[in-house]
Amino acid sequence: MIVLTMELIIVTTTYSPLLATERVSYATKKHLVIFVPPLVLSLMVWLMQQFFGVDNRNNQLLSNMFLSKDWQVLLPWLAILYLWLKQLLSYLSASYLVTDRRVMLREGFVLLRASEINLLNVGDVSVEQSLFGRLFNYGSVSINSFGGGTEILVLIAGPNAFKQQIMTNQLLLTSKISKS
Repeated sequence: MIVLTMELIIVTTTYSPLLATERVSYATKKHLVIFVPPLVLSLMVWLMQQFFGVDNRNNQLLSNMFLSKDWQVLLPWLAILYLWLKQLLSYLSASYLVTDRRVMLREGFVLLRASEINLLNVGDVSVEQSLFGRLFNYGSVSINSFGGGTEILVLIAGPNAFKQQIMTNQLLLTSKISKS
């Protein structure tokens, strides 16, 4: 309960201020699966360095390179560190909100991409999930708006719940407007 409250405080402060009567009904982020490629690459480099062994004098594969043996070990790890940091910034900076009036999307740290879609302008919401996506609850969501734009959210956590909340809030907003 405390974590959810703190997450909502963090998320709502990174967006433009909510309207006075607006409330957040669903918040999600990128799924942790975005860390799988750097993890697999880390394991591959570690296994290659263990198998080929930089200190093995009989192995000419690594010693024929122009780099010294220290750089042969260090360079792949620097590239992997870059990938880990890139995915970490992507995970920390991406957040997606559904309020009772709009859908708010924010991605990026250096290159910021923020978008807001009024729920009355949402035409279609579709979810794409692979077999692993269904097993681990992640996928891509496409939001088509009547204004002609399409927002595609890749590898988000809980895509079906996100879609369901958009559709529910859209129905509630439409019924509220038709009553008044």
